[in-house]
Order: sequence, then C-alpha cells, then structure tokens
Amino acid sequence: MWRNENLMQRPFIILLIFLIAQLFAGSCYISESNLTVLQPADTVLPASLQKITILPMPGPSSASGRFDSLSFENPGDPYQIKMGYIHGIYRVLSESPRFSSVKLADTVNAPFIRNTQIYWDDLEKICKVYGTDAVLILSRAVSYAQNNTEILRAYSYSDYSMLNKTRWIFYQPQKQNTTARYNFTDTIALAGEFSEVRLFDLLYEACYLTGVNCGKRMVPYWQEVSRIIYSGPGRDLRDAAAFALKDRWHNSGMMWNDLISYKKSRLASRAAFNLAVAFEREDDLEQAYLWVTYADSLQSSELTTRYKKILDLRIKNRALLDHQITGK
Repeated sequence: MWRNENLMQRPFIILLIFLIAQLFAGSCYISESNLTVLQPADTVLPASLQKITILPMPGPSSASGRFDSLSFENPGDPYQIKMGYIHGIYRVLSESPRFSSVKLADTVNAPFIRNTQIYWDDLEKICKVYGTDAVLILSRAVSYAQNNTEILRAYSYSDYSMLNKTRWIFYQPQKQNTTARYNFTDTIALAGEFSEVRLFDLLYEACYLTGVNCGKRMVPYWQEVSRIIYSGPGRDLRDAAAFALKDRWHNSGMMWNDLISYKKSRLASRAAFNLAVAFEREDDLEQAYLWVTYADSLQSSELTTRYKKILDLRIKNRALLDHQITGK
C-alpha cells in the first residue's frame, strides 16, 4: 500500500499556518499608551524642608589634569564635569511634589562655592536671595573605577564602570541646623568613544545620571510607564482604541462601557481591561483595580494578572507617597 507523504503533511501544515495566523492576529489587537505615575523614594525627608536652594558646588576640586582615581588623562575641567551631579538632582527635585520651591543658585549669588569653608552667613544670604529656608550642598563627590580595567590610550571602549560616591547635606541657616545628611553609592556603566573630544561628555553624563538616581532616592519622582490597551477584535474596540491614542479618552470610555455588557466574555473582558487603564490615567486606582478584577473574572490572562499586581502595588504605595510628600 502506498502513501502520499505530501497529502499526510497537509493537515499539519494547515494547522501550523492557522496557529501562526492566530498569534499574529492577537498581537495586532494590542496597542500601547504611556502615562506618568509617581514613584516612591527610599527615604523620608524631614517635614521642615519645604523651600530649598541647591548650591552649584559639586564637592571639593579634583587634582589638576585628573578626574579622581580614574585612568583618564585630561578629561576637562573636573568642576564642570561634576556639575552633572547638580543638574541631575535638580531635575528630579524640582519636578517632585515634595517641595513647594526648588531653586538652583548661580555663581553670581554664590561666589564662595569654590572656597574650602562656607559659613552660616553665606547660606543665610543665599536663602534670602532665592526666598528659601534650606540649602542643599553636595559636600563630597568622588569617582572610582569599579573594575581594574585600564583604558591606557585606547580611544574606544565599551565596558568601563564608574563607582560614584556622594554625600548630600541639607542645611537650615536660620536655625543653624544640619537637618539631614545622605550618603549614596551609585554605579554607572560608560560606553562610547573615549576620545578627548567625547570624554568630557561621557563623564558629565555619568555624573548627571548619578545625580538623577540620588534625587529618586530622596523624593517621590515622576516616571513614564507603558500600559497596554486592547484594540481588537472587532471594529468597536479598534475605534475606541483609536480615540484613546488621540487622547480622547472620554469617547473611548463611553464605547468600552457599552461593550462590557456583550455576551462574548472575551470582548467584554478586554473592554473592562481598557476601562481600568482609563481610570488609572485619572489616578482613580480603586476603580481601576475593580475593572481589571472584573476583566480577570470574565477571562483571566497573564495581562490581567500582571496588571492587577501593578495596581495593587500602586494602591499600597499611596500611603507611603503621602508620608514622603508631607514628611509627616
């Protein structure tokens, strides 16, 4: 008895094509929407710190021609490189809801910044100029090579790590009080062209990133996150998702609200999931959690389970965020 091998393989090939088509179609039913959420810090600053001025003083000056203990020669002015710390932390602190005012002093109003000694009178004058009641100073900033790699005279390298150790101190000059002191250690990987032209930018960026990371450890900070919304199957989900991507969430919400009553559990679940995202955008986390729980009850999936965990964590963090914002 003879067999036609091609004929026997045809059902398997058809099934494989069907599964691939289903997988491809499923991936086409998902879109991404970005929103900004407030993330908690690692610590709680004293409540008395409300209006602060950051001094453009990135720690003691390095030896001429060197950048701390790193292997680089002639990287540029160490003071200007280390201003990256100041610019990075200023970005985070000025955007955070923790403070009512964050100012960055300039060298005109703070001519003493390169001095080895700073007096209470100097800090009090700064606070009067900027209308603040506290001063943040980077009192120590030292970089180390994390590994024993020597750059020598190579002009390109892609695996060099810096260990940045910083000390940040808050002073309240009217009380002549050192209000808070923080020591941070941060590791930054450098990759790029280590030529004399690019070296300054690479080191400045490394200091800037450390400044950003230190700010995020001090105060609640804003972070952009991505959320999934379903754009199918069906024309209604597609049109509603199109409204959302054009920032017309009210129109999308009305359409999703109509779809949750559909008998098809898959369609209703996806509409409920999208409503959860819409409520999270409005910072109504309880409603968002209720909707994703409902979506999960209709049709549980990895996405609904994961989103429930995300919202649950955000709800639990809210009390911590309130504590960190007020300091009380």
